[in-house]
Amino acid sequence: MSDIKRVADAGRQLRALRRRLMDKNGLDVRELYRMAELPGNNPLRSAQMDLDIAVRDAFGMSAGQDPLPFLLELNLDLAARQDKGELIQGPGLPRVAKRPTSVHFA
Repeated sequence: MSDIKRVADAGRQLRALRRRLMDKNGLDVRELYRMAELPGNNPLRSAQMDLDIAVRDAFGMSAGQDPLPFLLELNLDLAARQDKGELIQGPGLPRVAKRPTSVHFA
């Protein structure tokens, strides 16, 4: 499975789970994530972790790597490349996505 599809699938699953839990329990997002902080098995925490892992893998981050220095270095690198006139991928699906319609966002 491509990194793009894996991130999209994990994000879609997290959003669907959040919606189900909020609707079922009459919670808002803040209340929902407070519940995720409680000890024990928590499907929301697991779904968020799946998305986090998919994103880390897509960016080539190791599990123990601090995201802030990693993202700062990535931003500095992209800014330098853009200053040299290189085309930089903005938000959304990357241009290399072969079939963007196969990664739908529900």
